[in-house]
Amino acid sequence: MSLHTYDLPKYPFNIEKYYWKLTKSHYGILFIEIKGNLHSNEINLLLHFLKEELSYLYDSSYFIIDLLELNLVENYILDLKDDSFDKYIFIGDLDHIKAKHIFNDTIESINYCSSLMRKKYFDGKIRTYDYKKDIPKIFKYKDFIHFLSFEMMHDKKNELGYFKIKGEYPGFTNDLDDDILETKRFYSTLNKFLKFSEVKHVIIDITDFKYQYLDKYLQDFMPSYQDFDSNPAKVSYIINKDTDTTYGFVKNSKLFFSLDEALETLKIE
Repeated sequence: MSLHTYDLPKYPFNIEKYYWKLTKSHYGILFIEIKGNLHSNEINLLLHFLKEELSYLYDSSYFIIDLLELNLVENYILDLKDDSFDKYIFIGDLDHIKAKHIFNDTIESINYCSSLMRKKYFDGKIRTYDYKKDIPKIFKYKDFIHFLSFEMMHDKKNELGYFKIKGEYPGFTNDLDDDILETKRFYSTLNKFLKFSEVKHVIIDITDFKYQYLDKYLQDFMPSYQDFDSNPAKVSYIINKDTDTTYGFVKNSKLFFSLDEALETLKIE
């Protein structure tokens, strides 16, 4: 059996991240602009980004999502009303985007978010803005530094997947925030691979990943997509001979020392 390189589906839109610093308060909100063209058969990619990637990677009391420059190509209705979007405040076309919290104006959306924040945190310093002098302070978001890389492969029938993580943890930046976000990116990417490749079994290779210990951020190399985290029939690992297996890994999963050994043993046709 041979494996072939797998490329994750690319988002058909551009994502720009900003940070809205609430005036006279220590709170801040992630402000996302999504621009480009979105066909109706690509809605699942937008939903994946909003529901599974954005909320997983970034801790924010609320997200403000600006869709004013997202063109819904076939002029369809974009439904964003389900409960998973309770923390999301959208800016967009009211006729074509249906959501619980949606406005067609940036200041309105920010003031609405301010009112929600005041109720949630009982913080009188969170203020509202007008259209003249009290303009919100919105800064370009400085994203975290990546120090991990991933290699993905699958067989032609999508029965078997291979996910390799490379790098060192903690990262070279000596910044805990970078470490936390990079481990989140690892699990987010792994789960995205499992979802879109639809493989039935994944081999996770950590032979080129150096880590000091498994902490609450790095966790245990267990994917959280569907039942992969509890089913040893769906996950195997390639480890080094000196890898400590006391903690981590899906319980009772097969452990190998090379990809050739794993492919020979699993023999998924």
